[in-house]
Amino acid sequence: MSNPLQLAGSSFLAFALIYLASMFFRHLGVRYARRFWEERGGLSSTRFGRMRDSFLSRDQKNRIQIEVLNRFGIKLMSLEEECERPALV
Repeated sequence: MSNPLQLAGSSFLAFALIYLASMFFRHLGVRYARRFWEERGGLSSTRFGRMRDSFLSRDQKNRIQIEVLNRFGIKLMSLEEECERPALV
């Protein structure tokens, strides 16, 4: 490669192809992750915060709800609210 312009052009083309490939594989990964978590009912941290999830005890769920309300000002749904509106959780 005696021509510096040709070297710069081929380097630019190589970087552009690498960038496009990375964007393509990122897009595939995001699609896969969305489908993966939807099949499992959401992220594990979200599921643990739901009252209907049985992994943690009711006492632990109540403490989580109180802490989320105190720290972030977000009121999580009660079990009754979750049952009334399952599409929101």
